[in-house]
Amino acid sequence: MYRETKIYNDGSHYIAIPPTTNKAKRSKRIKEELITVVEEEFETATNPTSAVNTTTESNNTPAESFDAESEIRCDTEAEPIDEVGDNEPKQEKRKKVRQTTRSEIFNTLYIESIEMPKSKRRKFLIDGMRKYFQSDKQTVGYVNDKLEKKQRSIICRRIRFTRKAYMHDFNYFVTLTYNNELHTEASFKKKLKTCLNNFHNRKDWKYMGIWERSPKGRLHFHALFYIPNGTMPGELFTKRDYNLSTFKMQNTVQNTFFNSRFGRSDFEEVDKNLLRIGNSVAYILKYIEKTGEKFVYSRGLPMYLISDVEEDDVAT
Repeated sequence: MYRETKIYNDGSHYIAIPPTTNKAKRSKRIKEELITVVEEEFETATNPTSAVNTTTESNNTPAESFDAESEIRCDTEAEPIDEVGDNEPKQEKRKKVRQTTRSEIFNTLYIESIEMPKSKRRKFLIDGMRKYFQSDKQTVGYVNDKLEKKQRSIICRRIRFTRKAYMHDFNYFVTLTYNNELHTEASFKKKLKTCLNNFHNRKDWKYMGIWERSPKGRLHFHALFYIPNGTMPGELFTKRDYNLSTFKMQNTVQNTFFNSRFGRSDFEEVDKNLLRIGNSVAYILKYIEKTGEKFVYSRGLPMYLISDVEEDDVAT
């Protein structure tokens, strides 16, 4: 008998991980040193020349004013281009100093280059981080190490999400989109998180998903939902509309509750259909590296179960 094994589902089989006595110790996080970053900001400065001329003209006598006006006109005719240039607002550089770490700078550059091909992204990161190191070798080593950690983190998150998805009885794949007349992007994320958290606490809902932007920049939320019987808010109804991705008419199942509060909802049943769950999981997972967004989970979604396994139950 195998005691206290960790059991998870990979979509087709239950797999048991026997306990080990050599437990890996979590390494201590080394506090990164702060570096000083000088940033230049441009601000528009008005040219005080026009104000001086106005004051001078108002304080002159009529005769002096006439002479001054004539002199100004002569200057204007001689150098019309310079006068226009003098009246235009000038941009002045203002330096801004802040304390940060190399990791924060790297993460900012990584988000900016998220849609670049891997080779161009790597070059972009090396060029952006070069001024914070003494040599090219140090810069390349740092960027390569960070990219390796990013990739390892993505793999761990994919495994975690997949195991959670197959371990629980999710029955809907849902896509939620906000309406500009109801929400801004910030209020949509805040209100939806609050709404789902309330359903989790009061109705025992389970959910796990990710934020995603369409090619036009519209924010969506894709998620797997477990909605117990009798807890579905509003009503589900079928609507026929035009799909902008496939350029075809299609039937979609929407919910009146989520439509009235957020904008649009699309519900697809995945109950007891591992193929559909697998397709939904694959659809969500492709946005991890594409968007860099973090997964959104409800509380209480374990990746595995702890149980004893008989030797007769093990497939060889």
